Amino acid sequence: MKSLYYRPQTVSPRLLVALSILAVAALATVEAFPKQTDSSEQALMVAAARKADSAFEVVRRQRNELGLGTIRDQDPAETGLLGPSMSLVTSLPGHLDAKQTSANPNFAAVAVNYLREAGLQPGDRVAIGCTGSFPALNIAVLAAAETMELEISLISSAASSQFGANHPLQMWPDMERRLAQEGIIKTRSIAVSRGGFRDKAAGMTDETRRRLEAAITRGGRPLLNCTSIEDSVDRRMQLLQRSTGDEDRFAAYVNVGGGSASVGGTRGNEHLGHGLIRPTDLLPTKEPIDSVAMRFLDQGVPVINMIHVVAMAKKHGLPISSSVRPEVGEGGVYVSKGYRKSFAGIGLLMILVATSLVMRPPPWLVASLQKLALGRNSPTASNASWML
Repeated sequence: MKSLYYRPQTVSPRLLVALSILAVAALATVEAFPKQTDSSEQALMVAAARKADSAFEVVRRQRNELGLGTIRDQDPAETGLLGPSMSLVTSLPGHLDAKQTSANPNFAAVAVNYLREAGLQPGDRVAIGCTGSFPALNIAVLAAAETMELEISLISSAASSQFGANHPLQMWPDMERRLAQEGIIKTRSIAVSRGGFRDKAAGMTDETRRRLEAAITRGGRPLLNCTSIEDSVDRRMQLLQRSTGDEDRFAAYVNVGGGSASVGGTRGNEHLGHGLIRPTDLLPTKEPIDSVAMRFLDQGVPVINMIHVVAMAKKHGLPISSSVRPEVGEGGVYVSKGYRKSFAGIGLLMILVATSLVMRPPPWLVASLQKLALGRNSPTASNASWML
C-alpha cells in the first residue's frame, strides 16, 4: 500500500511573499554589485576623455579669438561647441538637447567602450566618417581612437545641421586644422565633401556652396567632389581603401552624425540604430540604403554608429543637456560594463530551487510537514505552521 502524504492544495500566501522577497533581494544584489571596469580600461577611458577635454578648450579659444561668443540660451554651459540656430551653411534642422548633451568629453570614454567591444587593439585600422553637425562627438571619437593607438582613416563633410559647427567662420575643417596645429588631435581628413543633401549641398545656394568650399580650402584638405550619393559612396570607399596597404583591412567603421553618404541619412540611422552593430545584428530591409556603413557591414566589418545622442547618454549614465560643463571621469560609463554573471547565476539558481520546493516539495519535506500538521498544538508545529 502506497504511503499517503499530506500535501497542501494551495500554496501558502506567506511562501509566495517569501519567494517574492527572495527574487527582489537577488535582483538588488546584482544591481548593487555590478561588474567593475578593469583599472587599465578605466585609465584608457579617462585618458581619452582628457584628450577630448583639451580639444574642447582649443575650440573654445578659437571661438573667442574669432569674436563669435556664445548664446547663453542655446549653450548654458558655455562649452563653445554649439553653433547658431541658423546660418548660410546650415543644412538641416537639429535637436538642441542632443547638441547640448554631446558637448561632454566623457563621450570619448563611450567611444573607447564601443571600440573595445568591437575587439579593436592598438595598431588596428579604423575608418571614420563624420559631418560638421556634432563637432564634440567628432572630437570624442578621434580622441578615443588616437588614445587607443589605432590607425585612422577619416573622411568628413563641411555642412552642419543647426547648433553644430555651422558658423561660416568656424566650421569643422577649421576646427580640425586648429586641433592638428596645436597637436591635440593629429588626425586629418583624407578628403572633405560639401555635405548636405546628396553630399554635394544640393538645393543650397551658390553662396553657401562657395562658403563650404572656402572652409575646406582653409582646412587644407582636398575636396571630395561628387555627382550623386552613389558616386560619393564609391569615392569614399576608394579613398579609404587607398589609405591602407594592399593587405591592410579595416577592423571597424565609425559614423558620427547623419551624413547621407556615410550612413544613409535619417533613414539609415533609423535602420542601424546607435552603438555597435555587427554584421549579424543587421535586420533585412525591403529598401536597401546604400552607404559606406552598409558596405562595410556587407564586407563583415562591424560599424559603430555615434547617433541618437540622448539615448547614448542615458545608456552610459551621462547628463542630458547639462547647464554646467561635465568633468572628466564623471558618468556611469566608468563604473560598470555589465552585471556579474556569477551573482546573477547564483540568484537565479536560488529562486529556481526555492520555487521548486514550494510548488513540488520532495517526499521528505512533505513528510516533515505532515508531522508538523498532525501536531499543531505543539509549540514546534505552531512555529512552523506558516509553511503550510
